[in-house]
Amino acid sequence: MARKARRALFDPDVFLASVTRDRTKLEYRSEGVIFSQGDAADSIFYILRGKIKIVVTSKQGREAVVALLGEGDFFGEGCLIAQPLRLATAVSMTNATVMRVKKAEMVRLLHAEPEAAPGSRATSEGIILS
Repeated sequence: MARKARRALFDPDVFLASVTRDRTKLEYRSEGVIFSQGDAADSIFYILRGKIKIVVTSKQGREAVVALLGEGDFFGEGCLIAQPLRLATAVSMTNATVMRVKKAEMVRLLHAEPEAAPGSRATSEGIILS
């Protein structure tokens, strides 16, 4: 009886190391704005190096930091649930390198490699969602 070939687990390092027209590495200096509240939500981001803060601004102009993120974190994932506009601003707190993945590329990846979902990890037993 023929054995079914095991499919290799998704390797995020390989995916994130490759730059294509749908995946670009971007460099930001400290206090660099990655996207602003109200911008089109068309990509998801992955932090390769540095620290990013996510800030919301009220109609009265008051700001609140809603997340502090670092290496290995995703942000901007609202685009994956049909959020048309950014609900917050993402600002680098240090010099940072991020990978920008266009929404269509990330959706394609998630269908082909479900273990690539932010907050999940692959094990020999399957995919674990955190």
